[in-house]
Formats: sequence, C-alpha cells, structure tokens
Amino acid sequence: MSENWQQVWQLHDPASENPEHWIRYARALVTGAGDAASESDRQQQAAMALLHAQSLGTDKEQLQSQLEGWLQEDLETAMTALNI
Repeated sequence: MSENWQQVWQLHDPASENPEHWIRYARALVTGAGDAASESDRQQQAAMALLHAQSLGTDKEQLQSQLEGWLQEDLETAMTALNI
C-alpha cells in the first residue's frame, strides 16, 4: 500500500487517543516525513509515538508485528529498486 507519509505527518492530531493514528504517525516519521528534523530526531519521535500507542492500548505483540511489517515493506521496496 502506497501512502503519502508527508500528508499523514501533516494531518496527525497530537490530541488523538486512537493508537492506530499514533502508529501511522510513527511510520510517517520513520519514512522521513516531517520538518527538517534530523533522522535521529525523527527516530526518537517515532519511538515516542509507538510508546504512546502502547499506552493507548496497543500491546507489545501488535507493535512488534507492525515493525516487522514495516521492515518487510522497506526490504521489498529496496529489492524492487535494485531489480532483485
């Protein structure tokens, strides 16, 4: 699924109590969406967003599954770009 992660980042509501919104916001940050923050700043913000999603009810297994899915997507994108 192709997402406009910059748009997800821009439209994120910091007052949201929906853990899925926080997970999508974290993904947007990991993909590089956001302002001119450094990569390490975005990674820290993404980690905080995932912790917030957990505090809103997402369990550790769901987060792990989400992260594994992101890794798989990124690997598939890289392999496609390299014609592998």
